[in-house]
Amino acid sequence: MVMAEDRLGDLLEAERQQGYFSAAYVECGFLNQPQAKFQKFLSSEPETADIFDLASLTKALVTGPLVHRLLTEKKLSFHALLKSWAPDSLHVPASFLQLPTEEILGHCSGLPAWWNFWIDVLDRSSVISRSQALMRMQEVLQRIPLREKKSDLYSDVGYILLGCALELLKEQSLSLQFQTLLLAINFPETLPLGFAPDLASDANHFIPTGYCAIRERVLWGEVHDENCAAFGGISGHAGLFGTGEAVSTFLKTYAATTEGRAYFIANEKARLSTSREGLLGLRRGHGLSAAVFADGQSMGHLGFTGTAFWLDWSTQKYAIFLSNRVVSGRVSPRMTDLRKKVFQLLDERLD
Repeated sequence: MVMAEDRLGDLLEAERQQGYFSAAYVECGFLNQPQAKFQKFLSSEPETADIFDLASLTKALVTGPLVHRLLTEKKLSFHALLKSWAPDSLHVPASFLQLPTEEILGHCSGLPAWWNFWIDVLDRSSVISRSQALMRMQEVLQRIPLREKKSDLYSDVGYILLGCALELLKEQSLSLQFQTLLLAINFPETLPLGFAPDLASDANHFIPTGYCAIRERVLWGEVHDENCAAFGGISGHAGLFGTGEAVSTFLKTYAATTEGRAYFIANEKARLSTSREGLLGLRRGHGLSAAVFADGQSMGHLGFTGTAFWLDWSTQKYAIFLSNRVVSGRVSPRMTDLRKKVFQLLDERLD
């Protein structure tokens, strides 16, 4: 009988040889157990390259936890309106300030899915300071209309708004706020997890994410998302980089703290009490590529560059699949099918 890990290894190796991605990492295990049940990394890149652009996993691992931390400090609930904690220095439409924090985190606030923040800002040699980035965010946010009807609509804009509010309130970049969180949960300093500007300066440590026609270069250690790149690589919706081991270690160390447990439990309660896809930083894991894991009872997140993780809070099992699939093309519907196969095999390994 062919073991699940053998089939998984063969599947990933075939995709790598076909050029769909040049590097991939998979892992599964239990949050309450230090050792993974299974992990594998394969790559065509230099031996030093093991740091992935985690893309929208930033929402789940950085922005969600930082908003939760702030609300806890202020003794506010997720029902709190944005105006109840955002600083006066946040210059956005008054209607945005009336939005409940949980609706912004849960992608049901009426904010649009996407908006162009990078036009006339991002080019081959663009460099931007944090103050300039925050000004740019607010300039564009002021022009964005709020949809009259609120519905499930995955929104990068909402997380850009949250990240901007956090930075202005704390007078500190999201990157530094996240590093403070890592210190608080005793995350190992030896594992690379953070926004690219604060990680290894040598591009050889990063796994590439393809050629950018706007920046006219192959991206090594530069965020793939154009809006985030226009903000200097730090934003509430994207910009986090890390190794596969760093992602799993964060999930475990964070879940082992009172703060982390409260964050995951809040997301789990939202999953059980609502029907929406977006929870409170995490997302419902019952989509086409996620339902095969934990019988669709998980929560986690997907990343555009080819990243994903799902965890089942009731059993504590988790699975991670990271890749740089964007090296073979910006849009690829086949990723859904590949993720489905990967997470099914990882789930089998945990049975």
